[in-house]
Amino acid sequence: MNEKTKNRLYYGDNLHVLRDHVPAESVDLIYLDPPFNSKRDYNLLFKTPKGMESDAQITAFEDSWHWAQQAEDEFKEIVNPSAELRRLRGSNTDVADLMQALRSFLKENDMLAYLTMMCNRLLELHRVLKPTGSLYLHCDPTASHYLKLVLDGVFGKENYRSEINWKRSSAHNDAKQGRKQYGNIRDTIFFYTKSAGEWKWNWLFTNYDISYIEDFYKYTDETSGRRYRMGDLTAAKTGGDTRYEWRVKSKNGRNWEADLDEEWKTPHPSVEYKGLLPYGKRIWAYSRDNMLSMEREGRIVYAGSGMPNYKRYLDEMPGVPLQNNWEDIRPASGDEFMGYPTQKPLALLERIVSASSNKGDVVLDPFCGCGTAVHAAEKLGRRWIGIDITHLSVSLIEKRMKNAFPYLDAGVGAKAKAPPPQPSPAGGGSKANSAEGGSRANSAGGGSKGDPAVGRSKEESAGNQNKNATETPPPSGGRLGGGQADTAKSLPSQEHIGFEVIGTPQDFDAAKDLADRDKYQFQFWACTLVNAQPYKGGKKGADGGVDGIIYAEVGKSKTEKIVVSVKAGANISNGMIRDLKGAMEREKAIMGLFVTLTSPTKPMVTEAVAAGHYQSPHHGDFPKIQILTIEGLLSGMERAKYPDMAQGEQTFKAAKTEKGKAKAGQGGLFE
Repeated sequence: MNEKTKNRLYYGDNLHVLRDHVPAESVDLIYLDPPFNSKRDYNLLFKTPKGMESDAQITAFEDSWHWAQQAEDEFKEIVNPSAELRRLRGSNTDVADLMQALRSFLKENDMLAYLTMMCNRLLELHRVLKPTGSLYLHCDPTASHYLKLVLDGVFGKENYRSEINWKRSSAHNDAKQGRKQYGNIRDTIFFYTKSAGEWKWNWLFTNYDISYIEDFYKYTDETSGRRYRMGDLTAAKTGGDTRYEWRVKSKNGRNWEADLDEEWKTPHPSVEYKGLLPYGKRIWAYSRDNMLSMEREGRIVYAGSGMPNYKRYLDEMPGVPLQNNWEDIRPASGDEFMGYPTQKPLALLERIVSASSNKGDVVLDPFCGCGTAVHAAEKLGRRWIGIDITHLSVSLIEKRMKNAFPYLDAGVGAKAKAPPPQPSPAGGGSKANSAEGGSRANSAGGGSKGDPAVGRSKEESAGNQNKNATETPPPSGGRLGGGQADTAKSLPSQEHIGFEVIGTPQDFDAAKDLADRDKYQFQFWACTLVNAQPYKGGKKGADGGVDGIIYAEVGKSKTEKIVVSVKAGANISNGMIRDLKGAMEREKAIMGLFVTLTSPTKPMVTEAVAAGHYQSPHHGDFPKIQILTIEGLLSGMERAKYPDMAQGEQTFKAAKTEKGKAKAGQGGLFE
């Protein structure tokens, strides 16, 4: 793969992605929000049009780990690393001692499996972080006390910077539930740096409290109406011409002003004059010339004694330097909320990215979830790397980034077989029980040459060609292997690729490999090729021949269903097409898509053609049943075609489009 690709999104175990694809000291900022080992199932909500069934839920992941062989193997890597690991990331005997002590205390249980997984990955994250880089680890109280020890071992206790508390919710009424402890409404974010020397840092400021403003900025400029406070114009140290008389005058002994014309030399009987010196042994903080300039600019105001003070306007103050107690950022909600269970608000990640990186820096999130960190990085002009072990997350992030930043053009990796992601300890990690969302339809073309129902060609004949119809775009993806992937020759130049998706099936062999390993993961991935959401949350078991569903807006305030059937086996028959017809009738669907790993037989094509066409009120005719092969969808030679005025927005929650254009000067990764 071209090392200067702008941004990357990886599907796979972050431990192996980090080792195989991310060079040492190449990342400026790391944010990670790993599952907390609270043994919960996290369900992802999919959008459902009003009037249809309630929102479907799909289990995104279980955040639990178990001590088994994989955990044992990773523990041995930590306490007795191979010569190659020692060469790559050095030897950290403190971590080895710490993990052995934790094992002695915790024994071989789920918590130790979780900490082993985290420790091994934190060692890799330490390796890829630049000497001036920072790491933020987001967690809750379930394991935060143990994670702090692991972080001290990996980064060194001298590189601990802060423990940030984020108020993630309002008070819970736990008393009625019989809870006998304090309510927990905060998450912890540990902030570490790679070294104790210089690290990147930008001060951020928050607004003043109203009470503070009332107490300190209690004066109002009569001319501009701006609030201000009085600032001392004296100083303790001498320097320059800073010990001089400042002449003032007053007609009533209260309202003083500067005597710039030296009227005191020929005084008026009704005017009081003073020559003021700083009190005690202090001196003026500014030279006479600077004081005169401030007076002419209206920046000096006088106390009742005649003493000059500087006007410090409230609207010129940066605010309160950001502290480690964050109560001003609410959880993701409304248009921002994508339905992902552990989604963090964009404002939270924007704060972290702004404080600890600069434009053009590389931001890495190894537990990418729904992509809030990489969203913030792109928005703020940083380069980014995202990694997740679920097809679900990778698909959602790809869709989110395209919706939020229309200028991004997702690239594809090499057309090579994608090996399975390695399991985390005892089959844990961010463990996917089912997969993903999909991609918003944003391109046209496709159809069928010869047999309309198959949809195979460069030209259209699967129904009437119509510019208002939705056609799923060719998928993007790549490979994850032991070394660097080579960019396919047919790709556009890397300078025009916004981000590259690596590790998802990119060709027939990779898709078949996924189907052989996990047919459910294959089904969910295949659904994304036609922009379908998993049927009834993708629950395993009898599905009545339906694996995915599309909500198509065929007219104003009129939404219809399209059902999707996915087949990964080698033996397919026209009986399956008849089953799909029955499923269409049962689900009251206007169309059906039959997605298959194996090429259809002629009787299947005949059966599909016999189903006839759906007459769209606005978009023309469409074959009621379309047979689409995985190979054709991956190559772009086949595309699902159906009417949808909403362009997929009825099926998936879309990220809000960010204002502005592509950030210039991001440069390439690892330059």
